[in-house]
Amino acid sequence: MTRVEDIHTALNSRLNTAESVPLNTEGKENVHRLILGKVLKMLGDDTALVQIGSTKIKAQLAAQLKADAFYWFQFEQEGGGSLNKLRPVQQFDQDPKTLKDAAAKLLEGLSLKNGIENILTATAFLKEKSVINEAELKTAVKWIEQFQGADVKKGLQALLFALKKDLPIQQGVLQSILAVKSSSALHQDIKALLDRLTQLPKQSDATQALTQAVRSVIDAETTVHAEKLLSVLLTAKEGQVKQGGSMTVPSHFNPSQQTENSQASIVQGRQTVSINQPNAQQLISPKQLPIPIQQIERILTSMTKQGADGQQQPDLKPFTSLLQGLQQAGSQPDAKASVLLKEFPFLSKTEANALAQVIQQTEPTLSNKTDVLDLLTTMKKAIGVRDEIGMLKLLEKGSQDVKSQELHQLKLVLNDVRQADLPEHVKKEADQLFHRLNGQLFVQQENQTVSQMMVSYPLFSKHSVQDLTFILKGHKKKDGSIDISQCRLMFYLNMENLEETLIDCTIQQKVMAITIETAHELQGTINPMIPAVRENLNALGYSLTGITAKKRQEQIDPSHFLDEHFHKISEKGLDLRV
Repeated sequence: MTRVEDIHTALNSRLNTAESVPLNTEGKENVHRLILGKVLKMLGDDTALVQIGSTKIKAQLAAQLKADAFYWFQFEQEGGGSLNKLRPVQQFDQDPKTLKDAAAKLLEGLSLKNGIENILTATAFLKEKSVINEAELKTAVKWIEQFQGADVKKGLQALLFALKKDLPIQQGVLQSILAVKSSSALHQDIKALLDRLTQLPKQSDATQALTQAVRSVIDAETTVHAEKLLSVLLTAKEGQVKQGGSMTVPSHFNPSQQTENSQASIVQGRQTVSINQPNAQQLISPKQLPIPIQQIERILTSMTKQGADGQQQPDLKPFTSLLQGLQQAGSQPDAKASVLLKEFPFLSKTEANALAQVIQQTEPTLSNKTDVLDLLTTMKKAIGVRDEIGMLKLLEKGSQDVKSQELHQLKLVLNDVRQADLPEHVKKEADQLFHRLNGQLFVQQENQTVSQMMVSYPLFSKHSVQDLTFILKGHKKKDGSIDISQCRLMFYLNMENLEETLIDCTIQQKVMAITIETAHELQGTINPMIPAVRENLNALGYSLTGITAKKRQEQIDPSHFLDEHFHKISEKGLDLRV
């Protein structure tokens, strides 16, 4: 005879003892919970001994039931008392032999269609839940019904992911998980939305706000470039340079932080970094720059705005527009010089060519650590990555105007416009992007001892990298920060030549092992670089065991990738297996 624990073997490790049955209904009075059970013996007075998993409970039944038979029960607990109340939903004609049998009877008892999609949906619940929330099951069934063909499998994978992570089964959550598992590149989704917006014959307030927010993400690299260029010009004006050395620029320029004496403080108060870039043909020092200081001052004066205090201060927007115009002009020096002469007619052609070379040398590169950090910081702010935490803190403090805090940027605007009257094709793209960005929050998990998170950045770059996904898993220190001496870092990049590239760094007691996985044979190319990597890591207090290159035989499936690398975490620790 089939026993209940045989049905639940794959999912009911929690039910090894009677005390472990999750039957507490505190705070869940309106939640209908469904349990597969077997009536062992009727005890009289409508009470019975019922087996649920490997647990036996005494329960009050809503009716006289057949002993030694299986039922789906709706579970209730009267006033927090010790006696459980079970209402039969569906009786089994014979002992269920498979999860599919149990799922079919459950659907029948809830008057839901018994199609293959619904069977698979109910089976997914049975595999992961010993106690099933009736409302969540019905929500999942309704959500899966909207898919057809191959999309049904994708929907079921998203549902199973949510069940494994104990996430609430709501349509928004499921849609976000489905979006974050998408095989399309994030930068493609953002560009697709911008294309839809720019094709609209007429812009509303909502679409204008959304267009501006999307452009702030796409133009992040240009914004960083404008900050560097402005900093270079300020540095040259103030004379804060190393004698006989290369031109230096202050990083992390923020025009909004300026005061009356801001130009000097910007130059003096920041770490300086060389603008010597790998692709630059010639390194320019301030003494070699054939632009008189008077001309630099005129350039800065033409790119200023009046601050709140009435003082003139540098304005980043004109610099950004200038760089966008130069990008559209192409790569020919004469074309770039023409753009600069039109913007600054007081420059000579020689001075315009010199300025064009400075602009080229200040262009951000992905081989420059400061540039990468600036770009990711700018992108993070533009998208609103993890800003929900900041919003909650504001709400806790009683702030009534969350929007004025400029927290969310793109994510907040996306949320607003989803409620607006948008053309259907625009709304579809906006919903997809909104759910994809929020899906990263559902993927991450955190508790007092361990943390795992994933953040994707779209890179609209000239450097052959389209997307960067950063994954971190690790244990927490007492102050709540990640212990970087023992953690795991993974970087998933989509590059033009190497295509999909996975860099996996496992760190144990500050000993790092790196694996690089691509569709190409790279070990011979990487070997000469290992000594330099080892030396740089040693300078940071880490040692390197080696760098291994793996040739991947097939493309990475984002859905399977998340399932493989994101495990359910507990207070006992985090699974760091590959």
